[in-house]
Amino acid sequence: MDLCSRIQLLLLPICTLNLYFPKSSKEERSGNRKKLQTASVNLALARWKEPEGCIALLQQVLQEHREVQKSRKQGKQKRKTNVEACKKKLSHGHYTAAIRILSSNGVVHDNPDTLYQLQQKHPHAPSPTIPIDTITAASVVVGSQKVLKAIRSFPKGTSCGRDGLRAQHLLDELSGPADAVSKELLTSIAGVVNLWLSGVCHAVLGPYIASAPLTPLLKPDGGLRPIAVGTMRRLCSTIAATTVGSEMANYLGDHQFGVGIPCGGEIILHASNRILELKEHYDQQLLGYLHHIVTDDGARFGILQQRLATLPFKEGGFEVYTMADASHYCYMASQIQKQHLQNTILSSIDTSETSHNYQYSLNKYMQVCDLSTFSTNSVSPHPIKALAAQYFDVVKRKLPTKFTLTTRDAFLWQSNKLNHVMDFLKAIPIPGLGQSLGPRQFRVVAQYRLGIPLFPEDSKCSCCGRAMDVYGDHALHCASEVGIKFRHNLVRDLVMDICYRSGVAAGKEVALGFLSDNNNALKPADILIYNWENGQDTCFDVTGVSPFSSGVIRSFIPGHAISAAVTRKCN
Repeated sequence: MDLCSRIQLLLLPICTLNLYFPKSSKEERSGNRKKLQTASVNLALARWKEPEGCIALLQQVLQEHREVQKSRKQGKQKRKTNVEACKKKLSHGHYTAAIRILSSNGVVHDNPDTLYQLQQKHPHAPSPTIPIDTITAASVVVGSQKVLKAIRSFPKGTSCGRDGLRAQHLLDELSGPADAVSKELLTSIAGVVNLWLSGVCHAVLGPYIASAPLTPLLKPDGGLRPIAVGTMRRLCSTIAATTVGSEMANYLGDHQFGVGIPCGGEIILHASNRILELKEHYDQQLLGYLHHIVTDDGARFGILQQRLATLPFKEGGFEVYTMADASHYCYMASQIQKQHLQNTILSSIDTSETSHNYQYSLNKYMQVCDLSTFSTNSVSPHPIKALAAQYFDVVKRKLPTKFTLTTRDAFLWQSNKLNHVMDFLKAIPIPGLGQSLGPRQFRVVAQYRLGIPLFPEDSKCSCCGRAMDVYGDHALHCASEVGIKFRHNLVRDLVMDICYRSGVAAGKEVALGFLSDNNNALKPADILIYNWENGQDTCFDVTGVSPFSSGVIRSFIPGHAISAAVTRKCN
C-alpha cells in the first residue's frame, strides 16, 4: 500500500461518517433521524467513489468546519449545558452516558489558561526513536473474532478521534442489513490492526494514528482532567493489551506493583498525587494525631518525645514515619528499584543514565548520612529497608548531641531498644484472649516509654500513701499494690508447675521451723526444692525489682538493682 492510499484510508471516515444535523422538527424524531443519518452516509460513500470524490468531500468538511468556527466567534452558537447534552444522549439511547453527564461538572471553557494547563499536563516531547536493530521476536497477530470482541467492549457513546470514526459506526456496519459483508469488513479491520501491531506502518502516519484530541473536564475540586479519545488507536491498544496481558502479568508480577489489577496504575498514581498534595500539611496532621493518641490533650509531648516516637521499633520508637524523614530515602529507593526493574526487563537496552532529580537526591542523602561514596549494590535487594536503616542509624548517633537527655531519658531509651520491648505495638488486638489495651492503659504505657510525666508534683500513692514520683516509677513496685503481689504469685506458681511437670519434688511457702519474735512461723522461701544439690534442700525466693526502686536514690547501672535486692535478702 503506497502513501497516497494510506492517507485516503485515514480520510475515509472523516469525509463519510459525519453527523447529520436535523433541519426541522420533523427530522428531530428518533426514527427519522436514523434514516437521515444512514442516507447521509450512503450519499457520502457514493460521492467517494467518484474520480474527484475524495477532494470534493474533504473541501465540504473544511467548509463546514470554517462555518462552525465563524459562528463560535460571533457568539451565535449557544453553549450546550449538561441538561442539553443529557437530552442528546437520551435521544440516542445512551442512558448510562446521560447519567454520567448529569453528575459531571462539565467541560472547561476554551481559553488560553485551559490550553496552558493542558500543556503542563502533557508537555511537548520529541517523537520516540525507533530502534534500528532488527527485532527477531514475532509480532502479535490477531484474528477477526478477537477484533470483534474488542469493538463490542467499547462503552456506548464512545467519542471519536480526529478521524471521526466511532466504535458504534463499526458495530452498525457489522449488524443489520450489513451483516452479509461483516466477515469481509472484520477481515479488513483485522488486517489494519495487524499492520499497526507489526510495526511496519509508514512513520509519516505515526502522529495521526498515535495522537488523540484532549477534552478538558472539570474536577470536583476545581482541577482539570484531560480525556483522550479515539477509536482505532484504542482498538489496537486494547487488543494488544488483552493478547499479552496474562503473559506480562506473570513476567512483571515479581517486579512491578499493580500489574494485572484493573486500574492498578491509576490507583498508584492518584495515591501518589494525593500524598504530594498533602506534603506541606502531612507532618503537621500526623504529629497532631500522635500527640492526641499519646497524651490526649497534646501537653507534655515535647520535641524529644516526638523524635523518639518517629524512630523505628528496633531503635526504641513507635515507627511513625514522617514525611521529613521518609523524603530522604524513599525517592532514592524508588529510583534504585526502578533501575533494577529496567535492567531486568530491558536487558538489551542501556538504562544506566540517571536523572537530575535522582542525582540531587543522592547528593543530599550522602550529605545527611555523612557518606563519601555510595553504591547501589550495597543496598540491594531491598533498597528502602537498607537506606532507611542507614539513615536512622545516623539519626540515632546524632540524637544525644541534638537533644538534652537526662540520665533517666538515656537509659529509658536504651531499654526501649531491647528485643521485644515494642512488641505490644505489633500485637493484633484480641479481647477474647486478653490481648488488648484500652485507650487509658495504652496512653499510660506510651507515656511511660517516652518518659512523659504521668503524675503532678507532690502526689501520693493511693495504695501505701508514700510519695509518688512524677514518672510513676513507684507504681511499678509498690508493695501494697495488688497487681504487684499477683505478678509475684504468678511467677512463683509457674515455677512450681514446671517442677511438678518435671518430676522435681518441691513445696510452696514451706515452714522451716523458724519463729519470729511474735512466735509466728516464718516462711523464708517462696519455693523449697528437696534434694536439689548433694542431697540438700534449696530455698528459692521470687523478687521483683526495678532500677527505679527508690524515690530518692536511683541507679541506672545494669544489674545494680538485683544485686542490691540479693544483698538485702541475705542480710
